[in-house]
Amino acid sequence: MHHLYSKAMCWGALDGALWLEERDLLELDRDKVRSNLDTIRAVVLEHGWNEDRQAYTGALDCEHLDASVLLLPKLGIIEADHPRMVATYERIDAELAKGSFVWRYDPSIDDNSSPEGAFMACSFWAAEYLALAGRRDEAAGRMRKLLGAGNDLRIFSEEYDPEAQIMLGNLPQGLSHAALVHAALALGEKNGDEV
Repeated sequence: MHHLYSKAMCWGALDGALWLEERDLLELDRDKVRSNLDTIRAVVLEHGWNEDRQAYTGALDCEHLDASVLLLPKLGIIEADHPRMVATYERIDAELAKGSFVWRYDPSIDDNSSPEGAFMACSFWAAEYLALAGRRDEAAGRMRKLLGAGNDLRIFSEEYDPEAQIMLGNLPQGLSHAALVHAALALGEKNGDEV
């Protein structure tokens, strides 16, 4: 199984390598890297899209949703306001979210018997996606709700149970904080604010 997030991160790594090469910080075959970038983008956009689900899914030629695909616009693979990306967000919001809190994927597809909470990184990725798509008010509203899930020091855990209003998993969780920072930066940039 080829996961879409893995393909997207390979694209991001090559795009970063090209950025370094353009600044004479790395030597590489520019044409070959660009060709690989085009190939990866084409595979992600063609085989990551599920026509029946009307969404980009967690793996190539798959039907299961995965909230990590909300990072595709941030990586530059597709525009946030592209109709397919908008449909993907709407599908993820409908099936993997409770309010502002987003699960990475449907926990029923796992054999894990322990309950999973909403994944805080994915929840902040959804806010970042909304900011990148120009949906600033929705992004800001989601951020306000998510910020309430931190403790009194605004430290965030890996997961959160929005019904019981308790933190789950690792605390603190660096990925949750990194996702929060990126969402805040995207929200500030789209608003023209300095963050």
